[in-house]
Amino acid sequence: MKTKLDKKTKARLKKLGNRFWRLNHLYYILDQDGDRVLFKMNIVQKILYFALWWLNIIPKSRQHGITTFIALFMLDACLFNSNMRCGIIAHKL
Repeated sequence: MKTKLDKKTKARLKKLGNRFWRLNHLYYILDQDGDRVLFKMNIVQKILYFALWWLNIIPKSRQHGITTFIALFMLDACLFNSNMRCGIIAHKL
């Protein structure tokens, strides 16, 4: 049985298929003041997003939100892909 989808539903499904859109519109974080805000990538996070490779070594720089970005990126990968496991190696290799 085929279900007919209206234009709004099709548009929403198309957006959900776009990881960049999902990262900038679905996830909320706590800001420095403890307020709940919608996550929006900053310029450093956008550069990292478009330059990602299968093996990324990211030297630690403070106040760019890299840890937050990576955590949301991996959460999104686990939620929208089957058989996915993620982890972060931090502090010492």
